[in-house]
Amino acid sequence: MNNRLRTVLGQRGVSPDALAEICEVDPKTVSRWLGGRIPHARHRFRVARHLRVEETFLWPEPSKRPGRPRDGLGTELVGTYQNRASVPRDVWLALLREARHEIGVLVFSGTFFAQSNPHVAKMLSERAAEGVRVRLCFGDPDGQAVAVHRG
Repeated sequence: MNNRLRTVLGQRGVSPDALAEICEVDPKTVSRWLGGRIPHARHRFRVARHLRVEETFLWPEPSKRPGRPRDGLGTELVGTYQNRASVPRDVWLALLREARHEIGVLVFSGTFFAQSNPHVAKMLSERAAEGVRVRLCFGDPDGQAVAVHRG
């Protein structure tokens, strides 16, 4: 039984039938989720985004499929964005907050980090103090790569 999903649906005023429509699945599928079945990754992501909660809150341990390669943990693609400005602020912050092993940033200009959250430097410092490897690499504003990028 997924009581967390049931509770959040009630709190948000979303019926199981409405969730089924949002996820483009049969209402019986949502009933199975409420009964404890773990949805496919694309549905977990869509449900969490629509209900404005962390996916890991609704489904703390994603299903392990037999026969799946064990190396490359976290290699499932859960979403794509046209550019970094399209990524919702809470997604950036969740990525930083939930990192357990490493945060790596490679950008020409990283001002969007500070613009998305004025406390991002403190957050990165705290994550590093908790043992998360934090690596930041910014382009040289006077360098050739940045000049080529700006076109």
